[in-house]
Amino acid sequence: MIAGRYRSKGFYEFDIVERGKPRHIRSVHISERVVQRCLCDYCLVPMLSRSFIYDNGASLRGKGYDFAVSRVTHFLAEHYRKHGREGYVLVFDFSKYFDTAQHEPVFREFERSGIDDRLVTLSKYFIQNFGDVGLGLGSQVSQRSSSTTRPHLSASSFSRHGRTARRTPPKQEYSTAESSIVAYKRTRHKATGLRRSPPLFGAE
Repeated sequence: MIAGRYRSKGFYEFDIVERGKPRHIRSVHISERVVQRCLCDYCLVPMLSRSFIYDNGASLRGKGYDFAVSRVTHFLAEHYRKHGREGYVLVFDFSKYFDTAQHEPVFREFERSGIDDRLVTLSKYFIQNFGDVGLGLGSQVSQRSSSTTRPHLSASSFSRHGRTARRTPPKQEYSTAESSIVAYKRTRHKATGLRRSPPLFGAE
């Protein structure tokens, strides 16, 4: 590894069903898992997380379930103070996010983070093992790297059955916790193809 000649032993590939969704796992060998764990815990996470907003709790130590719940509670209370019960919860997911993640944005974050060049090369190598596109499930480097990229949101992101929503997403960038509680005023919620949710704070 010091000489820069480290080579992966490949993947153990299998399929699972997680919360009703089939997922293809490409798990690395235990010896490589040790290397990736050290790389992530002592290099990637400390260096990359410096640019994360406070509310980003993606696999970060001390920011688990309780942290996420407390932040959601905070934002809900803040919304209630400003708007009362007027508003909706927006819940969204990116289809095939890991499968379609582009490598270049991740590599740029590695290069500008101040990480040692040899570790940047090693990190890139682990990601490139998954092919030209995508971050495979089953690799800790992939999991950590996914937190460095933010998908581009456009009106087309909200299209359904060939119909594009007329309302584009807010220009403000939201945190992980905030994105689950972005509130739209009921009178301005005119997007087509989107399922309306009940009021945030119960029936009127």
